[in-house]
Amino acid sequence: MIITYCYRIKPSPEQIVTMERWLELLRRHWNYACLTKA
Repeated sequence: MIITYCYRIKPSPEQIVTMERWLELLRRHWNYACLTKA
């Protein structure tokens, strides 16, 4: 039996900025890796 849990997070405004910055950096890193792989 597989049991999953779904949590809602409620980050503070400062945490939202930090998470958005991390996601942007990860997106750029991924795109760069995809471009240089070819």
